[in-house]
Amino acid sequence: MPRTILKGYLVEETTNLADIEMILYEMRDIVEKRASIAYADLVRWQVERIVDEIAINQFKRPEDSSILDIAAGEVRRRMIYSDKRMQCTEFNISIGIQILVGKYEGKPAIYFKVLCPNDIYSKFLKKIPELVPLDINEDDLKVKKGAKKEFWDSIEGKYQTDIPIIASLLNYDAISINPEEFKFRSPSERAADLAKEKILNQLLSSYACEQEVAPNKLMEYTLQSINRLNYSDIKDLLECEKQNLESFLPEIDLELITKIGSLPSQKEAPDTTEENKEDISE
Repeated sequence: MPRTILKGYLVEETTNLADIEMILYEMRDIVEKRASIAYADLVRWQVERIVDEIAINQFKRPEDSSILDIAAGEVRRRMIYSDKRMQCTEFNISIGIQILVGKYEGKPAIYFKVLCPNDIYSKFLKKIPELVPLDINEDDLKVKKGAKKEFWDSIEGKYQTDIPIIASLLNYDAISINPEEFKFRSPSERAADLAKEKILNQLLSSYACEQEVAPNKLMEYTLQSINRLNYSDIKDLLECEKQNLESFLPEIDLELITKIGSLPSQKEAPDTTEENKEDISE
């Protein structure tokens, strides 16, 4: 598959600065709406993790904070870190553009080069009438008289010395969540994920002979552990662990996650770690 070297939008029949500014405002509004949705999904997921970690005694929250506040703060921290490191994860919702001026089909053309490690916006941005999606890959440059090569040739040399205008489309302070709209997964659904994580960790430890995993062996043992999940004996363990977790994981509602102070008392989580380790090693 040819490598993409330029990704973005051709601004159709627009060279007026005021018109470009209006398009940028429209793009920003779309980005902030989609970013808020992505942020809400991450916070909802983080809330579930914190609630479950409290239930299985892996996390003790401060008495002066709500679960929602802790979750939102943790997601923000990871988002900012991912942005600074330009990581391609769901926590990096940043997006910016470079405004390039070149020539396309013999005419002056303005192009918005998209800078977005985790593309969650393109299918919404392309609905703006003035934006025409235009990506250029290595094969396009082999077409000597192609419009894409013409555009690439018109900007390649220019922006080795010229500095393009850069615009950030996301202001983190503008994104928000409405926890009243959160729909949390059931204890059964969350228990299935936690059971899988627990058994995978135990398998990983087994493959490492109960020793610290060397970096060069981590993926090897992880893949072996994932493959082992397909065996009937491990599936039985997964189901047993799922039922155990399901018996005490709480239903999550708005009151639970916004309450300041300790959670209402839950059924204590039974410790089946040693029992499962024995089953796995047999």
